[in-house]
Amino acid sequence: LDEQGNLVGYAGCMYCMDVLRHDPHISGTSSLISHLRTCSAAGVLPAHAMMIPEVHVKEEVLEESRNNEEWDIFTRTTDICAEYVANDMLSYQCLTGNGFRKLAQFMVDCGAMHGKFEVDSVLPSTATVAKRVCARAGEERLKLRAALCPRLLHGSAVTLHTLTADRHSHLIALTVHYVKDCSVGTDFLGVCDFSGDAPTKMKDEVLRFLGKFGFETTPERMTLITSGESPLNAKWKEATMIKSFSYMINQSVNQLLKQDNQTAKEISINLEKFREIIRLINRENMKVSKLLEMDLVNSETDWRDTLKMVERVCRARSELLTVIQEQRLRESLSTESEGQMRHLITLLSPFKTAVEDMECCEVATLHKVVPWLVHLRDTCACSDGDTGALVILKEAMMRTLDQNEDLHLLHKVAVFFNPRMNSLRTISQEDRELVRKEVKRLAQAYIEISEPRRKKAKQESSPLSYLEDEEQHQDEESVAEREILLYTIMKDYTDSDNLLLWWQHNSTMLPLLAAVARKVLAIPASTTPTAHFSKIVRKIKDLGSSWGNEHSIDDLVFLHSRLSRLSANIEVNNKSSSDG
Repeated sequence: LDEQGNLVGYAGCMYCMDVLRHDPHISGTSSLISHLRTCSAAGVLPAHAMMIPEVHVKEEVLEESRNNEEWDIFTRTTDICAEYVANDMLSYQCLTGNGFRKLAQFMVDCGAMHGKFEVDSVLPSTATVAKRVCARAGEERLKLRAALCPRLLHGSAVTLHTLTADRHSHLIALTVHYVKDCSVGTDFLGVCDFSGDAPTKMKDEVLRFLGKFGFETTPERMTLITSGESPLNAKWKEATMIKSFSYMINQSVNQLLKQDNQTAKEISINLEKFREIIRLINRENMKVSKLLEMDLVNSETDWRDTLKMVERVCRARSELLTVIQEQRLRESLSTESEGQMRHLITLLSPFKTAVEDMECCEVATLHKVVPWLVHLRDTCACSDGDTGALVILKEAMMRTLDQNEDLHLLHKVAVFFNPRMNSLRTISQEDRELVRKEVKRLAQAYIEISEPRRKKAKQESSPLSYLEDEEQHQDEESVAEREILLYTIMKDYTDSDNLLLWWQHNSTMLPLLAAVARKVLAIPASTTPTAHFSKIVRKIKDLGSSWGNEHSIDDLVFLHSRLSRLSANIEVNNKSSSDG
């Protein structure tokens, strides 16, 4: 106990006078007894001074007292927290955030160290907090820039995820992708605000963001991945723009579900009935509720969650028929309706798998786009055993794919860097020639950028010059052609599941192609890594002027992303240490 009679987590040794950190709820008295056994002063004093039994008694009394006090503090804290969320109209989740808990722990520690104090004297104003957020964000940008500069030399790409705040205002979230240790690294750069009527400002904003992180590259040499709806596609023609694979697929599926035919209309009606079934089950807390628990908000907007809902309802059909009494909902569970919905599952399941495969941000994915599209087209081909409804769905899906497919040459080039597909059988003969020409051009460009070859001084011709080895004077074009020819006849598929690792192992044999592969495979197939921040950006944008201008939003979201990554790394390291 301290001088005021408050219990503190410390104990003093009566022999050597050392003060020990002690928590009876964690260590009990074992830590104190261990100290007594090793205490040098304890061995000098008479044995009867070591009152071990009394220590046990005292600890039992103190522990009971601490439990009572902790319960009292817990009750009072609960009341204060209830007032906190009610007075300021905050979400209950604000109490579970790491930031709030860190603040609470710091204030508790301050009180234990310094005693009571007025909270107004230590809590900063909102303006002071905003300035500190800006300063911390600047410090983190410098750290990120220092880490990115050496990585960007080997090839990088930027994803641009467009968020529409209103009809005239947009936010663009930027993420950079690069190759790191045989995998694709991803870092969030920030958000910039622009008006839809000001394309020049939009370009300036994006270039400003890229410049802050060491992107001194001209727009002509940038690789930007964006959804098809981005205004950048129409306004920024000089940059290399690649359409997101996920956007292509999502757009195709959404159009399928909105087709103007009888089958699509029946599916839409059944989907709404399925949602009503889940609402009813969850509301009435029926016995099959655990089979159908899901977020209905997502199932109404994301077709993949809608597909998951359909699968769950079909799986629990027999159980649902025993509890659903309403005839209108029972009709959606009839044999005919179930067959129709299973057709939808059969058709969309490969599309769901494809999107999930493309949205992995830690490995190369661009080389999978063309093979996946070929596979999806094959699954949409009608077969003899298909029913009439399934044929209609497949034909409609094929039409939507034709409308939304927008392959860039780099998608096809990426296929070439898969050693299992370097023959390019998945594309036409005309495209094969274009791909090889582009690979050759990229290889020559890499020679010019990295280490321009010095031409040897012209020597006087000799009578024996016609016998000299011509390979000594071969130019960059012939070097690239030789590597391409050597690569196309290679049959080494070791480590080909990880293309970046494969190219690292073969970089000594194919140095130019390895450099180009590293650059191309750093380009992701989807903007999904940036979409991770969409909810945060929308929430802050909805709060409007309370967060200040777009630069304040950028600082806040960027700092959040850095702190989140730091916390995730600490958790991974702690888990690795405990496993070790």
